Amino acid sequence: MPIASLQRLLPIDVCRMIYFDTNATAPLLPGVLDAMLPFLSGRFGNPSSKHPIGSEARAAVENARHAVASFLRASPGEVHFTSGGTESVGIAFQSALAKGERVALLSAAEHACVLDTAMEWRSRGNHVEIVPVDQHGNIDLSELDRLLRSSGPAFVSVIWVNNETGVIAPISEIAELCRRHKALLHVDGVQAPTRIEIDASQVPFDYLSLSAHKFHGPKGVGVLFVRSNAPKSPLTPGHQERGLRGGTENTAGIVGAAEALRLQTNWRDEERRQSNLRDQFELEALNCISGSHINGAGTQRVANTSNLHIPHRSAADMVFALGRAGLCASAGAACSTGGRPSHVLLAMGYDEDRANSSVRFSIGNETTIQDIKQALAILASVHESTLPNWGNV
Repeated sequence: MPIASLQRLLPIDVCRMIYFDTNATAPLLPGVLDAMLPFLSGRFGNPSSKHPIGSEARAAVENARHAVASFLRASPGEVHFTSGGTESVGIAFQSALAKGERVALLSAAEHACVLDTAMEWRSRGNHVEIVPVDQHGNIDLSELDRLLRSSGPAFVSVIWVNNETGVIAPISEIAELCRRHKALLHVDGVQAPTRIEIDASQVPFDYLSLSAHKFHGPKGVGVLFVRSNAPKSPLTPGHQERGLRGGTENTAGIVGAAEALRLQTNWRDEERRQSNLRDQFELEALNCISGSHINGAGTQRVANTSNLHIPHRSAADMVFALGRAGLCASAGAACSTGGRPSHVLLAMGYDEDRANSSVRFSIGNETTIQDIKQALAILASVHESTLPNWGNV
């Protein structure tokens, strides 16, 4: 249906939007903003300054570093703050290059920022191999093992929780494979905190990238865990002895990131609550939309994510119409450009029609049972009022 027609059919009610796009960005927890505000006003010092006001900011950054390390069960010296997940990924790749690794292995279902970084890596003359995933989105461990045997020293990058389907990768098994073959392992853990257990003391990955705004912290702040014995390559050599990057630390953002983790100590209870909400949403959605399917069902997924195939409907049109009706969802990763089918769903073996007619719904801490009921009503209504994509019929 043309956009103008949808606008006439579905006027926006800006007073009440139901937000099912937490995987794109999660709203700040109230306590996070409270923790950040002093460092946006009176406690404004530069953490690198040596006077008392700067020392106060430095202390806040280091306290935050200890808090994040405690959450990850890591050493504070292994925690580095960045501008976000993409920069953390880039530093991990850069570190592997500095060690001399020239082979990268990654799954076909990685986030676009990892795939793009790997392609840039390839443009420098390095070798990149894509490991296939099965119909559920699980990486082919036997193929990864084969490639590790044949490649020699390698750098492996695997997404822990898929941002589109919520499928959880067997990181412990992958880490053991990498250790056996003396390969470096980077884990894209952006969607993992407060959804699954993260224990750096038990799972031997070398690098772990995180982004605060995915776990109810502020935008513009990321974390890179670098194991103490892993290769390190400062992007600005000689600048900032404490970290892997140059520039003045975002004190307020770093404090907010740590506070977001501190405030979610009961995340396991929240995970169970969201699991019940997600299951009810999926059951009713499958009942009300004939021929619909959940992409990634049948394997281990996080509790908050549903990737719903809606036959004979364009995902882009559905997302637009849902938004006009008051329900925020997405057709895939927020940073993906429009018009292209999901590479994740294509990697799972689905055709372009299915990849172009699947919508991601991702709930969060603020989601209620009433939100679920209203979302289902909106979904049913929009499905009926949105014209089929006749090319998919």
